[in-house]
Amino acid sequence: MIMRKIVRMSIAALLGIACLGSCSLDLKPDFTTPEYSYKTEEDVETALYGTYNALMGRYNRLYNGPIYTYLSISDEFYYRSYQPAQDVRIYSFDSSEIEIQKMWVGLYQCISRANYLIHYAGQSAPDTDEVRAMLGEAKFLRGYCYFLLVTNFGSVPMPLEPTMSPDSRYFLPQTPVEDVYAQIITDMKEAEETVHEIDELQTNERISKTGVQAMLARVYMSMAGEPLKNTERYADAASYCEKVIKSGKHELNPDYRQVFINHITGVSEPKECLWEIAAFGNNLDGTTQAGMLGIENGISCINETVGYSGGAIRISKKLWDSFMGDNDLRRDWCVASYYYKTIPNTLNVEKTEWGADKIRERNCGKWRREYETGTKAKSFNATNFPALRYSDVLLMRAEALNAQRKGPNYEAYQLVDQVRRRAAGLPVETPDAGVDLPETMDEAAFLAAIKTERMAELCFEGVRKTDLVRWGELVENVKAMGKDLGTYFPNNSYKLVGENISDRNVLFPIPVSEYSMNKNIVQNEGW
Repeated sequence: MIMRKIVRMSIAALLGIACLGSCSLDLKPDFTTPEYSYKTEEDVETALYGTYNALMGRYNRLYNGPIYTYLSISDEFYYRSYQPAQDVRIYSFDSSEIEIQKMWVGLYQCISRANYLIHYAGQSAPDTDEVRAMLGEAKFLRGYCYFLLVTNFGSVPMPLEPTMSPDSRYFLPQTPVEDVYAQIITDMKEAEETVHEIDELQTNERISKTGVQAMLARVYMSMAGEPLKNTERYADAASYCEKVIKSGKHELNPDYRQVFINHITGVSEPKECLWEIAAFGNNLDGTTQAGMLGIENGISCINETVGYSGGAIRISKKLWDSFMGDNDLRRDWCVASYYYKTIPNTLNVEKTEWGADKIRERNCGKWRREYETGTKAKSFNATNFPALRYSDVLLMRAEALNAQRKGPNYEAYQLVDQVRRRAAGLPVETPDAGVDLPETMDEAAFLAAIKTERMAELCFEGVRKTDLVRWGELVENVKAMGKDLGTYFPNNSYKLVGENISDRNVLFPIPVSEYSMNKNIVQNEGW
């Protein structure tokens, strides 16, 4: 096991450097001479860990839970516990929604930390390979946050230098989507040149060269789809996926379930997981770097010894149907076949199997709290979030090749079939007629198969919504899910998620706290 260190090192160390907090783009450090805070490699390392930690901070509404749950509602799950009301979980909200404001602030907080590090460490720190690698990581993190901003908010202000004046935020106009993407690519390509290889880092909690390359592929896939529809970018996506594959540093774990058990038990697995967002502790000791995997999106259970989850997230029938049937080992792991029934008048529970007709009532089972070790807290844990997995790289390259060639070639089939064979518990390099895709598909049929495979393989990992956006299918698919829920639950409000969504929901609104102060900002269409 490789011990997690990013958050542990920085909790105390960060007390001496940038805390960086505000309610908008005015994100300044809490010291007066930042150029003196980046004098040594150790100073830069501490500041870098603080930049990573912004992604998991409890109050930032990012990877501590919201960004892959209620801020990522698509057609793979819904919230059962919400009644008719204004709530982001049923696509009923406006620009004053606090959860969206906190997401916005959290991303700009991470960007601000990266800007300070890049600017001042570039001036003051020693010019060593290690410092250059860490500056590359900071550039990647800045690019990644802008990627999350542009895919969720569209055109956004794009500060690239430290905030020098509390008034500067009032004069930052929005940068066009194309230009934001250009900066993302610039940052990530510069990072690619200087960051360490993953085997040199010996951890996947920091971004590596292949991690940067895989994320560049994801960025290019987004550019190739809606709203830019720059289909030439499929070639770039395919190329960057190929770099990762040919590096020889990554492979599929033969056991799909073990990937997520490793997350839960703190085992680092850089072969399958190229990059994980690090979590630490359970908030019982006062730290605020814990996550909520398996809690917000876990198996219903009131017993904290087993592992509490309210079980609010339930799966869609479409997700269930995306698996390959009973032979798909992913299905009964990703979708729990049981819940923990409360024994009346006690806090005790008993594991209870769902009936075959209760598909839409089942919970996400990907991160099962019963596997957690040590003292369990009710609402937080130290389970890392998988931001990039190798199976995603294989599927992105297959999709990009299909788009480039106007139909799949032999390699494209083999890439998808590796993922499917692993899902069936088979050797990934051995053909199997019962699992492999039929090699008679045209471009449209192969793309449809890719869409289904991505849904099954990557469910609950925060990519489904962005996939649907780039395919131009978010609104229609969520509406279809709502209609299905309305038929299955005719007397409940779960269908509202489909009734409330409209074309404006392809993007979040610019938070009212921002555009009401920044007169150069134009609100997104429909908000």
